[in-house]
Amino acid sequence: ATICIFAVFGGAMIGNHGYQVILDAYVKGISSFEVHQALEAMYDEATCPTTPHDARPCLKEYVTLGYCPKESHGNSVSLTLAYSFDDWALGTLAQLLGNTSTAEIMLNRSQNYQNVWSNSNQLMCQRDSSGRFNCPLDPNLNTWLYTNDGFTEGNAAQWRWFVPHDVSGLIKLFKSKDVFVEELDAFFGKSQDYTSNVLPNPYYWAGNEPDLLTVYLFCFAGRSDLTQKVIFLKLHVTVDMYSSNRMSSSTYVHIYLYATFKKMTYFLACKVVVGQ
Repeated sequence: ATICIFAVFGGAMIGNHGYQVILDAYVKGISSFEVHQALEAMYDEATCPTTPHDARPCLKEYVTLGYCPKESHGNSVSLTLAYSFDDWALGTLAQLLGNTSTAEIMLNRSQNYQNVWSNSNQLMCQRDSSGRFNCPLDPNLNTWLYTNDGFTEGNAAQWRWFVPHDVSGLIKLFKSKDVFVEELDAFFGKSQDYTSNVLPNPYYWAGNEPDLLTVYLFCFAGRSDLTQKVIFLKLHVTVDMYSSNRMSSSTYVHIYLYATFKKMTYFLACKVVVGQ
């Protein structure tokens, strides 16, 4: 059902991540569907605020400002990051189909994640319509559980890494590549104090989607050894990882990967991160 209504995951989650399913299928040679018609529908949904849909609230402001302002939606930061990822998928599909004008528009928009990055705080932060940032005093607090803090099912520390389509661009936002590696390593290191993945953790949380791909990000900074370190030494596949409810479609896949490659002497996932 998710693929058939690719705009939205059952009306429950944000963004149009079904776009990535369509793109992935086409790249892999599955073309027995009206791909040009799909592209047209995707583009309309991603650009026309009057098109009925649940997956892109705050679209008018996102198109106009390049980000979703905090006064327009309680999950404004996560929406901006999700839309940037979806715009990349749409733009890449358009590029493959030879639609250069759509590709240029959407690939440019895929850089909108930079518009919610605060250089002074080195975080993805809420931003109002006048451009002022509102960053959390403690990015590790799970304030999303009880207030509209700009994030969906994760805190600022976890959403800080969500740029799966442009990891090299994300690295450049940090003060240096070394700082990126140090911060990412600390993110995992501090998570070891929290053994449960059912309840939200303040650092890396294997119980939900926003930061699942962070384990692979070391590879893009030339430190694949740290990905191996996290897999082999720090990520323990325990029973409580399997006890989350609706996470089976995403979290379980990564947990199985962790378990599989932990038993092997070589970790391959660095070569297959989305968008690289």
